[in-house]
Amino acid sequence: MKEFDRNFFSGTYSNKKYVDLGLNVHWATSNVGAKNPEEFGEYYPWGVLTSFELLKMQSYDPRIISNLLSARPSPILKDISGTRYDIAKIYYGEESAWRTPRWEDFQELFMNTRTDVISIGEIIGYQFTSIINGNSIFLPAAGHFSQFAQNYIDEVIEYWTSERYDGDDEPQTPQRGFGISFYSDDPHVISPAKVNVNTAMPIRPVLDSRILQNR
Repeated sequence: MKEFDRNFFSGTYSNKKYVDLGLNVHWATSNVGAKNPEEFGEYYPWGVLTSFELLKMQSYDPRIISNLLSARPSPILKDISGTRYDIAKIYYGEESAWRTPRWEDFQELFMNTRTDVISIGEIIGYQFTSIINGNSIFLPAAGHFSQFAQNYIDEVIEYWTSERYDGDDEPQTPQRGFGISFYSDDPHVISPAKVNVNTAMPIRPVLDSRILQNR
């Protein structure tokens, strides 16, 4: 296995580094709010532009938290990718093209990479190595925040997609977002997950490759 180079990147867009894996999207080298691949970055509830750390700071006044969480999009909006509700876009500038990945972006990643569980220092995560050009990204096992407690660090790699869960068992429920879960002890078990929208999880931004082709 090619050793992961935490300093490798293909280019920079809106002050955020990305890696070209030969796919329809380029993947950022780090999570929203992080500078390095192994850093967890910020955790966000689905469709909310305020990080969980800031929400915790407002915990003395539940009315403030309620107002912040109620600012998320209407249930009518099924996909927030690239919209004003997308923290991956807003964080790096409203004019930028960074966005939260859709499930199809994760599917493309899974289908065109080799996955390995590795560590950067003491941080466990997944290395995704492109079978197209050999470049790699690293997603740390950052777990999630729920009820002000951080869960599953070094155990579960969990990331938001931009889509609201709209399954047959819970049609158009406003209380579920669509996330991705995979486990650090088995790189071959990767599954979509319906997640309560108030759960705070990291986000790994993507950039449509055609954006750079048109520059």
